[in-house]
Amino acid sequence: MKDLVGQRIGGKYDVTQRLGGGAVADVYEAVHHRLGQRVAIKVLRKEFSRLPAVTRRFLTEGRAASAVRHPGIIQVFDVDQIESGELYIVMELLQGDDLSVVLERDGQFEPERAVEVVLQVLDALDAAHRAGVVHRDLKPENILVLMEPDGRELAKIIDFGVARLEREG
Repeated sequence: MKDLVGQRIGGKYDVTQRLGGGAVADVYEAVHHRLGQRVAIKVLRKEFSRLPAVTRRFLTEGRAASAVRHPGIIQVFDVDQIESGELYIVMELLQGDDLSVVLERDGQFEPERAVEVVLQVLDALDAAHRAGVVHRDLKPENILVLMEPDGRELAKIIDFGVARLEREG
């Protein structure tokens, strides 16, 4: 896939930089050109856009995360398709490190900090399960630790790429 930096996606998102990528998709930072809102956009690579099983899983990722309204779950704003055919998911842009990076950097957590992070993750998982969403890939790399304006940490679950929606079976 060509680099999308400098491109406009969906007629409204101006891509400013590439943030990273995984096995089947790349993640970019973009700005909604009318609202000025900064977002993250996950774009399915073109070679995978032709595979029905992969596109189905990608769309399920967007539906699964958006089905859960909880501060501990990444917020999804939109799912659509670029003119050239690639699917994309527009989600909140998060500033933080994943839990594996935090543990590597900070070492063993004090018990109070560990309990707080675990309780936040469990509360988010409970909300997901009540909404009929099973994440199926919970690991430190899929939990972001963010700093709230008041100085508290917030654990947020991301990457619903292999999630299952109960109504889909």
